[in-house]
Amino acid sequence: MAFVEPTSDLTARLTNEGRDALASLVLGGVAIVLANFQVGRGGYQAANPVKVDGINPAVTTLIDPVGSRKQFVTIEQPVGDNVAAPVCRLSTTDTDVEYGLGELGIFATYLVNDTTPSLVGTDFLFAVAHFPLISKTPSHTLVWRVLIAL
Repeated sequence: MAFVEPTSDLTARLTNEGRDALASLVLGGVAIVLANFQVGRGGYQAANPVKVDGINPAVTTLIDPVGSRKQFVTIEQPVGDNVAAPVCRLSTTDTDVEYGLGELGIFATYLVNDTTPSLVGTDFLFAVAHFPLISKTPSHTLVWRVLIAL
């Protein structure tokens, strides 16, 4: 079947926990660090992979995660202290993610949590992006630069 529709743009949003952590970070009582990222095989419509599915902000995991979590290449501050831009890179040596991909998750770790101290040191899904199907082959290097504004 040919896919004759134009592709969707990617969609991205903070998860509920990411939104709450960011708000608490601004107000005080919580400190987080952007920890790593993971990709997955969800996010696009199976019957029409040039279109993306919506994102439920209540998610705590990717729809169909593959491979291990990866470290950021760097976390840039392109505009100043209120914007972070983690750079996510899958290289030709990342053979554990050679699939059709459609989702990207950014994970954070609690460094301080005055409301729930037991969460300190735990990771959580901070933000999610869905995009039309991209095939990661042994010859491809994929790079995403994710902008997060406070």
